[in-house]
Amino acid sequence: MRPHRWFACLLLLAVICGCARMKISAAYDPKATFTHWKSYAWMPEPSKEPEGIRKENPALDAYFRNAVEQEMTARGFEKKTVESADFLIGYHASLTKGMSVQVMNSYYDYPGSQNWDYPRFAPTSGDTQVYEYSNGSLIIDLVNSKTRALEWRGSAQAQLDLRPSLKEKKAKIKEAVQKILKQFPPKAE
Repeated sequence: MRPHRWFACLLLLAVICGCARMKISAAYDPKATFTHWKSYAWMPEPSKEPEGIRKENPALDAYFRNAVEQEMTARGFEKKTVESADFLIGYHASLTKGMSVQVMNSYYDYPGSQNWDYPRFAPTSGDTQVYEYSNGSLIIDLVNSKTRALEWRGSAQAQLDLRPSLKEKKAKIKEAVQKILKQFPPKAE
């Protein structure tokens, strides 16, 4: 698989396939009223060629859309056409790679044991471990269908395990969507 295709496949999984906990947040327009929102539709695709997960991995795009639709149905929202829906749903996903370097030295000048699960290091020397990881973000936008103004945005962020099974991917997609949409509609302050 080409490197950019591999990256695109991981794009949607950025948030949802990690074993680390997800950081969930939401923001909304305080002037917006959500009480009249009863139906939704997906934002129409932009006229330009789509990039990322939608183009490179339509199966993951479908899993995500299915999870959103299941959650919306469970919350009592009805799927309609773009022209008749109260609000529109759009989403964004991103993946960033990082690196962590940890240096363990033998401060007390004695060696570690080969029988332990810890890395062995020689006396008066250090052991350097380099870990690569990926951080992902998933954003769900809810847009007023009449004004086309963004009125609510929820997001999830997490560090990822990039080797999950298909079953784990689907479960994490569902979990991320549920956690994000649990924040909608916003509670009155």
